[in-house]
Amino acid sequence: MTLLIGTVARSRKPHIVVTADGRSTGFDGLIRSVKSNTQQKIFPVPDLPVVIAHHGENEIAAMPVEQFVPWLLKDYDGLRTSTIDGIADYLQGRADEAVVATLRRITTSKQVGFWIAGFGHGRREPSLCEFSWKKEPTTGEITTKNLVHGNLVFGGDARVLIDEYRSMPVDGMYRWDRIPDQSSSYAVRLHNKLYGIAEQRQASQHVELFGGHKHQILVMPEGWEWKVTPTQTEPHQ
Repeated sequence: MTLLIGTVARSRKPHIVVTADGRSTGFDGLIRSVKSNTQQKIFPVPDLPVVIAHHGENEIAAMPVEQFVPWLLKDYDGLRTSTIDGIADYLQGRADEAVVATLRRITTSKQVGFWIAGFGHGRREPSLCEFSWKKEPTTGEITTKNLVHGNLVFGGDARVLIDEYRSMPVDGMYRWDRIPDQSSSYAVRLHNKLYGIAEQRQASQHVELFGGHKHQILVMPEGWEWKVTPTQTEPHQ
């Protein structure tokens, strides 16, 4: 149960904005139920213009994701001198064994995914890379995927509520192909509009795909800044 929204502006004032909901679920061996509405899903890297966002199973290798992400980064000597795709490759390799074991252990788990977003070492152009694992429900086969995303990307189960806006306008003001030439304020307004549409559609369709506390972050070449903070975190970096 997740909704992630990401926008990447690569032009005059390069930036990335990432938005996430706060809903997480847990599995007690019998049923899956809501565990938290304040789950943090966006994790900025201290002192770097890089953030990691998560969707899918939120307890990996018996660690909640807010502990698993720091574990992934621990002892990563090349972090400060790597590109975004280089960081993604390293973290995927480090996470693979734990994620595969988790997907096999928890029968209701379908997927684990991570976004690595921001500015790599010496780069003025931002990038948003994704790596994920998906389990086929009928066979249990686990496959991996690696992507480099464009202007607008959605993640999590709730992406189906707004997925068409990756290739069509929201309205006369907001559309995917205007993102590169617009300010971070435009991106934030677009995120909030898309998030609101997803909430309205979820209610009208009587489904429950995301929810809880929304949090949002802006990443610029000089660092990152929370636009809406998750619970118990620092306001900016």
